[in-house]
Amino acid sequence: MIAAQQLITEDIPMSLVDLVHSYNTACPSMCKYKHKRNFTYILSSAMLLEVLIKRILFTLRGGFAGVHKLERLKNSLDSRIKLRSFSKEEIKFLNIDHSMVRYEYDSLRDYEVPESVVDGLFEYFLDIAVKLGVE
Repeated sequence: MIAAQQLITEDIPMSLVDLVHSYNTACPSMCKYKHKRNFTYILSSAMLLEVLIKRILFTLRGGFAGVHKLERLKNSLDSRIKLRSFSKEEIKFLNIDHSMVRYEYDSLRDYEVPESVVDGLFEYFLDIAVKLGVE
């Protein structure tokens, strides 16, 4: 899709405070429903991490690609700053394309990832954002 490849030059109007609050309220540990499923957590945390990385890219470059895959966004970020290495579980999570849920629901429905893995990714990129002055 050509439109998704364009460079978006307007920042996402979501503050880091709102981003962290949204992330924290989406975490499975906050859910008290006895039949909870990770599906909504996977989607919401992937989308929120996408927003966080795009806000970092906007600060660094004044824009970001209109893509949704976290791995591509991370790689774009890696061309600007030195990133740490990532575990296999982290890489697996970063390879999720949440925008494809309408086509690949079955692959995400039963996807399991420890909350600590996603927390670690979110905290890592949040720390980068704070150091860069993202508000």
